Amino acid sequence: MSSYRTESRPPAEGERVEVESPNASSPTMNDTPLPLALSDAADFAARLNSAFSTSSTESNRSMGEESLRCRVAINNPYGLHMRPISAFVQAATRFQSRIFLWYDGRKADGRSQLDLMLLAVLPNSEVELEVQGPDASEAIQLLAGVLAAPEPDNPEPESLSPTA
Repeated sequence: MSSYRTESRPPAEGERVEVESPNASSPTMNDTPLPLALSDAADFAARLNSAFSTSSTESNRSMGEESLRCRVAINNPYGLHMRPISAFVQAATRFQSRIFLWYDGRKADGRSQLDLMLLAVLPNSEVELEVQGPDASEAIQLLAGVLAAPEPDNPEPESLSPTA
């Protein structure tokens, strides 16, 4: 038994395609709706990510790690695109700490260019920078400066100094 069409023309829009199945009781794809919509899949992925996130400050303190967070305005006129993300990841690899970036309720690994690109951070928006580890205070200062810079090659020294 063949399970593919023998006609040479493609099916017309809305045309039902009959496929012979070795097991007559099994439904075909045309008979069964997909179990999840795309939005349901994205929601499921977000819930799965939050279930496995390690953002508990108490567990980090018990292991002797410092956990710091700060909000940073994205001043680059194009948002976070490949060049500033590359500069951020390059700076993040200098530290032992775990680095995360939060935007619009989503969390990305600060050492992954792909994760950061998928956040799709728009210009003039705010992100939350989270750093967990023994060198968190040094890392958060440098990385906040990289994120706040209008251009990745020119970090603003004002963004690195603490506000009084």
